[in-house]
Amino acid sequence: MSVILAMCLFSLSMSISPGPVNLITLTTGVNHGVRKAMPFVSGATLGFTLLLLFVGLGVGLLAAENTELMQLLGYIGTGFICYMGFKIATAKPELNLAAEQHPSFVQGFLLQWLNPKA
Repeated sequence: MSVILAMCLFSLSMSISPGPVNLITLTTGVNHGVRKAMPFVSGATLGFTLLLLFVGLGVGLLAAENTELMQLLGYIGTGFICYMGFKIATAKPELNLAAEQHPSFVQGFLLQWLNPKA
């Protein structure tokens, strides 16, 4: 019973709190308009749909049974986190506000696969 309660509380807190995709969508819509936010929203929707489809088909179970694959994924994830940490640590603290940039379809698609809430 305590596991069910814990799962319910976790599900509630994850579903009502805004994630990175929601915040980027809101910011893009406010700053650039709904029309320019739609490619990002479409990419995020397709990315999340495919993620759920693959999980539902049991791709995660196949990977969990293969310990070498899981170890490789762990190394790749560690490398990615180190790379992102390096990029953040060496980034110049300058904002380029002159160029009008908005998130793209591909960025929305990939963000769902990197989103820990998904």
